[in-house]
Amino acid sequence: PADFNQYNLKQSLITKTSGWNIRGGLRSSLNEWLRFGIALSLPYTIHVEEQHGTDEKLTFDNGDKSDATVTGYYDYKVHAPLIGDVGMALTSENLAISASLRFKDWGATEFNLNNISRSSDDYALLEEENSLLTFQYRSVVQLRFGVEYLKEFNDSFGITFRTGGGLIPSPDGDSKVDKSYTTIGLGIPIGNAIMLDAAYIFSQWEKKSRDWYTPAGATEEVQSDRLLVNFSYLF
Repeated sequence: PADFNQYNLKQSLITKTSGWNIRGGLRSSLNEWLRFGIALSLPYTIHVEEQHGTDEKLTFDNGDKSDATVTGYYDYKVHAPLIGDVGMALTSENLAISASLRFKDWGATEFNLNNISRSSDDYALLEEENSLLTFQYRSVVQLRFGVEYLKEFNDSFGITFRTGGGLIPSPDGDSKVDKSYTTIGLGIPIGNAIMLDAAYIFSQWEKKSRDWYTPAGATEEVQSDRLLVNFSYLF
């Protein structure tokens, strides 16, 4: 409706997943400075349990209020597609430059219907979702790159500076909402056995959503800033 004054939406999702898959790879040194590697992750099945809750509060211009709370529990299995990786790294005494590509066919994702009765509503719903996944979702190639430089101040102390980024294309074939991120970081040794690593990650993307009161949908510009700090004890 167009005559509401305030709309508050609170959503919660608790997800438990389990599964196993087989991954393997090969790495080779083409020469003293250049390394090349490939990796393959075979398709596998993920068991998913979800507890979902939605709490809506709507206040109209005339002061009337409308509240709605919906909860649900879902238990299902999903077949995840094959993933292929290829990467290269150029290294020297103090400098390392790396880049990698990841291929993933999102259209091969599908719900497992083996243990669901063909006459049930759940079977018809998930079968329709599988058709939608095949039709709408696409294969994508993700790009990641990074640079690392070691600045030596003396024979026993140096600081490692890092920067990098990546582009994660949207799996939705009808959407051009791609996610990009940029990182900077450093590594500082503390004594002979402790390493401090810190990284700042900035990412941005568009998020499209819709609900009962905004059926036409809404587009949000999302930005995320994260600071990661890690201490390692070397022995």
